[in-house]
Amino acid sequence: MYQARPTCFLCGRNGVRDPLDVHHLFGGAYRDKSDRMGLTVMLCHNRCHIFGPEAAHSNADTMRKLHQYGQRLAMERFGWDVDDFRREFGKNYLPEEPEGGAVMAYGFTVLEDAALPY
Repeated sequence: MYQARPTCFLCGRNGVRDPLDVHHLFGGAYRDKSDRMGLTVMLCHNRCHIFGPEAAHSNADTMRKLHQYGQRLAMERFGWDVDDFRREFGKNYLPEEPEGGAVMAYGFTVLEDAALPY
């Protein structure tokens, strides 16, 4: 993903004290495909990419959210649906839509007005 000014996708820092790395949103067998399709983000090397408590490679929740972001980005960019994404990247990272019309958006549940408790 192109970012106008290189900043960390997670914390917004500019990389002066902690250099920025390219993080492939889908790694392993899909690393090259992620690169070719622009499904990458910049992350602070130590704090957000590798070693920090919320770092992509040491925190499953952060990695899950990045995978979901990457899937939504790919689906929007290439006009895909979930099945198209699954064919390209082997699995669906998006949660199934829960009962009551709630939709997951970047790790947050957005409720329809009827589902609100007030």
